[in-house]
Amino acid sequence: RQQLQAEAVRSLTHRELRTVSEMLSSMRTRIPGWVFATGVIQRGSMLLTAGLEHTYRRGRQHYRIVETIGMENATDELWHEIRKQAKALGYQLRLLRKIWPSALHAWIDALDELSDGLGDDHDFALIQQKILQLPFEVTDTEEQVKGRQALLRAIDRRRQRLKLFSLNRARMIYVEKPARFVKRLSVYWELWRDGGRTGAPRKRTGDEHHPGE
Repeated sequence: RQQLQAEAVRSLTHRELRTVSEMLSSMRTRIPGWVFATGVIQRGSMLLTAGLEHTYRRGRQHYRIVETIGMENATDELWHEIRKQAKALGYQLRLLRKIWPSALHAWIDALDELSDGLGDDHDFALIQQKILQLPFEVTDTEEQVKGRQALLRAIDRRRQRLKLFSLNRARMIYVEKPARFVKRLSVYWELWRDGGRTGAPRKRTGDEHHPGE
């Protein structure tokens, strides 16, 4: 982000920067009134349709593949898909968090932890790949060779811990079936719309779940 900001300062005039700033500020004030053609949010009402359910379903499907084949057999591409869907779901829930801040913040935090954990694992995977691509030199000592092997083992252990942590987060996030997840959020919305805007929605049996409980 800092690099992008620096590049913007170098490439844009002061007037252009001010125009962009004003445009972004204007967009921020209009977000609560957005109307999505796909039906995620409407002014005064909410339809939790294809977008939100699709994101949750895809994330859950990829997570369940890991559970089926085993964490040790999951490819980096599969973990990447889980991370991608977790980030997307987190963005969507941020648009809805006013309906019940404490509950949705818990979901968002869990999604961020899942995404961050898999992001760190991805970084370690790239480091591991670079090390494996480095050729051994005839001048390398036995100590140097053993040091490289020890580093690779340490990275592998760290990646296993990150994956286990992320898998546990995914278990909490995707505990519900997609239709049930969307229905529960719809109930939260209805309660907020009908008078719960100044506090948490009234609890209904079976509708209280959020990660960490």
